[in-house]
Amino acid sequence: MVELHFLYVVLYAAVAVLAMLVAFIAWRRRAARGAASIAVFSLGIAIWSGAYAAMWYAPTLGEQVFWERAASLGVWMVPVGFLTLAFAVAGMERWRTPGRVAIIAIVSFAFNNLEWLNPGGLFDAAFVAQKVGPYTHFAVVPGPLYWAFAVYAYTMMTISLIIVVRVYLRSLGAERTQAGILILGALVPFTTSVVSELGIVPLGGLDLAPFAFLPAGVLWLIAILRGTLFDVLPLARSVLVEQMRDGVVVFDEKGHAVDVNPMALAMLHTPRAEVLGMPAEAVLRRVTGATAILGDSGVRHAVLPIVDGDSRYVDLGITPLSVGLGSPPAELVTLHDVTGERQASERLKLFRQVFDTADEGIIITLPDGTIVDANDACTRMHGLTREDLLGRNPRIFKSGRHDLDFYRGMWGSLVETGLWRGEVWDRRADRSVFPKLLSIAAVKDENGETTHYVGMFSDITEIKTAESKLTHLATHDLLTGLPNRALLEDRLTAVLARSRRHGGAAALLLFDLDHFKEVNDTLGHPAGDRLLVEIAQRCLSVVRESDTVGRSGGDEFTVVVSDFAGAEDLALLARRLLSAIEKPVELGEREAHVTASIGIAVYPDDGDDADELTRNADLAMYRAKALGKNRFEFFGAVQQDEP
Repeated sequence: MVELHFLYVVLYAAVAVLAMLVAFIAWRRRAARGAASIAVFSLGIAIWSGAYAAMWYAPTLGEQVFWERAASLGVWMVPVGFLTLAFAVAGMERWRTPGRVAIIAIVSFAFNNLEWLNPGGLFDAAFVAQKVGPYTHFAVVPGPLYWAFAVYAYTMMTISLIIVVRVYLRSLGAERTQAGILILGALVPFTTSVVSELGIVPLGGLDLAPFAFLPAGVLWLIAILRGTLFDVLPLARSVLVEQMRDGVVVFDEKGHAVDVNPMALAMLHTPRAEVLGMPAEAVLRRVTGATAILGDSGVRHAVLPIVDGDSRYVDLGITPLSVGLGSPPAELVTLHDVTGERQASERLKLFRQVFDTADEGIIITLPDGTIVDANDACTRMHGLTREDLLGRNPRIFKSGRHDLDFYRGMWGSLVETGLWRGEVWDRRADRSVFPKLLSIAAVKDENGETTHYVGMFSDITEIKTAESKLTHLATHDLLTGLPNRALLEDRLTAVLARSRRHGGAAALLLFDLDHFKEVNDTLGHPAGDRLLVEIAQRCLSVVRESDTVGRSGGDEFTVVVSDFAGAEDLALLARRLLSAIEKPVELGEREAHVTASIGIAVYPDDGDDADELTRNADLAMYRAKALGKNRFEFFGAVQQDEP
C-alpha cells in the first residue's frame, strides 16, 4: 500500500511539472499581452511545488526546514506575476514600467525570503512534529513576519483579481473570454490557499494552494494550446479598435449598443454608461440625420454634422454583421471625423477659385521644369490653352532677349534661396514678345526637398509703355519732340567715347534762328511755337539717321554728327540746313522768314569733351552772326581770325 506522504510528493511533483510546462509555453508566446507575466507566475508555482515535493520526501527536520524555506524562492513570484498580468490585461501601462515592477518584485522577494534568516524566530516561530502514517512531517508555526508577508501577498492577489474582474465586466468577445479564463485559473488556488492559511480545514500541515493549481494549470494550458488565452489576433484587433482615431459602436440584432471605443465616446460627448445597452437612436442622437439612415439595409455612408457647438462633421458608416441564419443582423457603426478634410476641401476649392480667376498668371512646374498646371490668366497672356502647356517646359516662352548668364542667375537664386523675382521678356504664341514681372518660389516638403516651383507673373506692357513715355518726357523737348539738352549731352558723350575707342571723327553743329524774336513779337508765341516745330521737322529731313538733332532751348538747336569724311561733309550738311531753314514757313494766313547762324566744332581739333566742344561751337555760331547771319562758321576759322 502506498504511503500517504509519497502521494503528496507525487502530486506536488506533478504540479511542478505542469507549472513548468505552462511557464515554458507562455514564455514561448511572450510577445502576446500578459504571456510573460503568466510565465513568471507559473514558474513561481513550479518552484513552490517542487520544493514542497522535496520537503515531503525529506525524512529529517533539517532537510524539511531547508526545502520549506526553498519554497519561498518561488512563492514571492506568484503575487508579482499575477499583479503584472492584471496590469497587462487591463492596459494599465503606467503601472507596468520597469521601475514600478522592480519595486514590487524587490519588496516581495525581500519580504518572503526573510524566512531564510528567520530573525528572532519572527518568521518561523516553531516546527511541530506530525505523524502522517509512518512518516513524520514537521509543520511550521508561523510568526508575525510570516503573517505580514501573507497579508502583503494576499493584498496583491486581491487587487489583481479585482482588476481582472473589472476587465471581464467591461469587455466583450475574446477579451472577456480571456479575462474569465484568468479569473478561474487564479481564483481556485487563491481560495484554497486562504483555506490552508486560516486552518479552516485541518490538513496536518498540507498546503493545498499548489495542488489547486493542478486544475487551474490544466485549464490555462488547454486555453494556451487552443489559442484562446494568447490568441494575439483578437487581442490585437481589440487594442486596435481601442486606439483607433475613428469612433466605433457595435449594436446587437435588437439595435442596442454592446460595445463602444473611447474615440466614439469622445465624438458623441457621452460616457460609456450612457451608451452600452442604449438603442441606436439614443446613442447617435447628436449626429444630425443619423436616424434617417439607421433603418436602411446594406452598407451605407453619409457625411453628417454633429451637434456639439464646434460645427464638426463625421462620415457615418453602417455595416451589417450577420450573427446567424434567420437572425436580424447586428451593425458596426463607424464615425470618421471629416471636419478637417471638409475644411481642407473647402480651402482647396477656394484656392482653386483664386488660382483660376486671378489676374496674375500662375504656372506650376515639377523640379525638372515640367508644367503641371497653369491658370486662365497664364494661358490668356501667352495665347495658348492649358492643354498646350501641360507636360511642356517654360522654355517655350523664351524670347531670345536674355542670355545664358541671366538664366543661370535665376536658377542660382532659386537653388540657394528658393526665390527669384525680376523682369523677363517672354514670347506669345503669335511670336510677339512682352515684358513680365515674374516671381518664382520653390515649394518644399517636410524634408526640405523641392517638389514644385510656382511662378506668378503679370504683363507689365502698360507699365513699360508708361515708363517709356515718362523717360521720353524727361529726355525730349515737349514742343518739338526732339532730344533735350540732357539727352543731347548723353548722345554727344557717347559719340565722343566711341570716337576715342575707334579713332573716328565727331562734330557738333550749334545754331539758333535769326529774326525769331520778330516772329514772336509780331505773330505771337503760338505762331513762334508752330515755326519751331516746322524747323525741327526740316532739320530731321536733312540729317542722317545716325545723326542727332536736338533743341537746346528757346530757338537754339544742336546737331551731333559722327562718321564723316572731313570738313567738306560738315559744310555740305550746314548748307542743307541753312537751305531748309530759310524757306518760308506758312503760319495761317501769314508767312514767316527766318534764317540760321551755325557754329561748327570738330573733335578732337576743337575740343576733347562735350563741354569744350559745346563752348567752341557756341563761339563759332556767334562769329557767323557777326558776319551777317544765315551762314556757318568753323571754330578753327574763329581761332585763325583772332590776333
